Amino acid sequence: MLRVLDAGPRPLYRAALASLAVACLLTVAIALTVRPAGRLPGSQQVLIAGALAGLALASVLGLASLWWPPRWRVTLLDRVVAPSERATIWLALAAWFPALLIPVYFRARSTQPLPVHWIAFGYLDKRWETAAYLAGALAPVLLLVAAARIRQTGRDHPRSWRAWLRGMTAGGGAAGAVSPDARWARAAQIAARVLTGAALAYYFYGPPWYLDRNTAAIGYQDDVYLGGLQAIYKGHLPYIGPAAIQYGPGTQLLSYLFMRHIGTFSVLGFRESWALFQWAGATVFFVTLFLVFGYARGLAMALLAALIYPTLTQLGFRPGHTYAGFFGWANPLRYAGAFALIVFLPAIVRRCPRWRGLVAGSAVGLLWGALSYLAQENLIAGLAGALAVAAVLLLSGTAGLRAVRTALLAVLAGFLLVWLPVLGYYAVHGELARFVWLYFLIPRAVAGGYSNTAFRHGLHNPWAKTFYVFPFVLAMLALLSVCRFRPFRIATDWSRDRILLLATLIATIVLYEGALLRSDTPHLSGPMLPVPALVVMAATALPRLLGARRRATLALTGAALVAAAFALLPTSSFALPDVGARLAAPYLDRVRLAGDPAPATPVTLAGQRVGAGLETARTCCQRSTLSMPRFDLLMDRIHMITGNRVTDVVSFPNGYPGLIYFVADLNPAPIPLEPYTMVLTQQQRRAFLATYRKSVLPRTQALVTSSLAARQARYFLRRYPDARRIALSYRGRPYYVILQPGPKRPVSRAARPSASAGRHVPVR
Repeated sequence: MLRVLDAGPRPLYRAALASLAVACLLTVAIALTVRPAGRLPGSQQVLIAGALAGLALASVLGLASLWWPPRWRVTLLDRVVAPSERATIWLALAAWFPALLIPVYFRARSTQPLPVHWIAFGYLDKRWETAAYLAGALAPVLLLVAAARIRQTGRDHPRSWRAWLRGMTAGGGAAGAVSPDARWARAAQIAARVLTGAALAYYFYGPPWYLDRNTAAIGYQDDVYLGGLQAIYKGHLPYIGPAAIQYGPGTQLLSYLFMRHIGTFSVLGFRESWALFQWAGATVFFVTLFLVFGYARGLAMALLAALIYPTLTQLGFRPGHTYAGFFGWANPLRYAGAFALIVFLPAIVRRCPRWRGLVAGSAVGLLWGALSYLAQENLIAGLAGALAVAAVLLLSGTAGLRAVRTALLAVLAGFLLVWLPVLGYYAVHGELARFVWLYFLIPRAVAGGYSNTAFRHGLHNPWAKTFYVFPFVLAMLALLSVCRFRPFRIATDWSRDRILLLATLIATIVLYEGALLRSDTPHLSGPMLPVPALVVMAATALPRLLGARRRATLALTGAALVAAAFALLPTSSFALPDVGARLAAPYLDRVRLAGDPAPATPVTLAGQRVGAGLETARTCCQRSTLSMPRFDLLMDRIHMITGNRVTDVVSFPNGYPGLIYFVADLNPAPIPLEPYTMVLTQQQRRAFLATYRKSVLPRTQALVTSSLAARQARYFLRRYPDARRIALSYRGRPYYVILQPGPKRPVSRAARPSASAGRHVPVR
């Protein structure tokens, strides 16, 4: 290997061509063997055509190298790229071509018949797309850095492979000691940055929210959480059985605790908890920006995130309206933990193994663990991004193996401080395996294709430019971040700005992968949380890192990068009148809403469960024309009929059953999990129904359904032929309450609706 490196780029060039040829031959083999029966699908034909083109290219380049006169190579190539840099590129390509077989295999696999029948949100196998995205955006950077390190270490002619590996993992030392005066100045800077970030987050997203003035209908995302919250309220274990939800367990538990002990146990209280998540997420994100990137850059990033980019604008004050947005969905805490871990990690590694690095690593690990408990996205993206950053720091020579290992162990220790009590709690209740299975159920299914979609509305969507172009922009920026021009070379002596730029890129790449799966505007908006940081870092650091020195060149290049970033956004995102309105809205809306009279406290049980202000809304639910007062009347009626019976809500015409459980204050049946969003395949449905007949039905005393033909209703009526059927009406359609034969269960006086709202009439 040393002789190969000493021979210059020519042997590695041949190795890269051989690697390309072998990868192309294997692509043809995969396309011909991993396929459905019958005629060869079009995607396999495309793979074979691409492989044949790759073989032709490898042949042409191989023949050209044989006939290429050496003096031309010295005259032309060496002036553009030095031989040592060409050797690095060929070595990286030789390792990269086989990696492309992963998306090739998944693309061929996606044409095979599905082994199971997916239900609910459908199925689209996009593993080939995400694998190709990571292979194109992240893998080249890691391979280039590793190849440069291999070549650099090989120039010293190590005596053994172990010595070579030891040379590759040797890096810079830890940060030196700081004088007392500098320590106090540093503490003052940190305090100023933290306070500024927290103040900005409070201005844009903090209380008072005056959400009792928001009368927006209850949406599906509100509905998804309400059934689980009601189950916890009735004594069920959080996140288990009827309390199971498809999202993070911590989000559910914190929302419940807020509603029970700070706000009100109502839909209004749920929305207030979501506003709290928005405020907390913005605070974590803004403080991270100020601490990692400095004051000026942090301020620019925070303002871009609050005013222009979509992640933090999905929930907040609307100019001239109320605090509104996508309740139950828009939550920056789903991504802030992974982002904080990835961008803080270089500073932690720099300070390890000193005590400051250990403390900082444990604190960031604690934050990452807590936010991973809130949302699975933080765990998955944080783990992948942290390992990528650690590999880059190690392979670039920026940090040694000991510092990287110590930093990762410190982060892991903080992570376990959060998760060990959580896992212990479920282990004590005998539900540890169930908890872990439910936590990874939806992420595993989504990664495999469940609920994946093509980008909605295609090129007509205003965010289409971002969706289709941004992955290629990330790949190009990632390559540029490890290069330097005048003369061209792969960077080995990394500055702090280069490390920060690459860490921000890695955070953006791993988070943006989620946008490629369930492809629509909300799923695109959430993973774009790190993009404002990337835009500012690229504009302020990338030109200098590429070799620019003149101030005019730096300014023009930075402005061009910002303009190119804005060109990917809809024009409404950065139109000056709209930006100005968004900037003033938090202050003006608070002043205006504070002068409005507070709504009266609801009298009925259902009204109290909906919440003050919202109980007078014109429409109750998403895609419904029924007013909230009349919906509350129906819910009060259902509560009076069922009383304290254990009740299974089988269906509801305009939403999930959780809304009925919550607003009617029902005692949920002990179902194993929520059937509408967590039973994903026909096989799982059969298992659910078998468990329902065997374990749930004997403990169920009442059913609420919009159809007597539903399977659960038929099972109930078969078990209890003398069951009492009560027909109600919802928007002119029948709605049924079925009661197990037996004595009537009393309803407490406090739970009964008032006389003015509790008339026994059909609700239409």
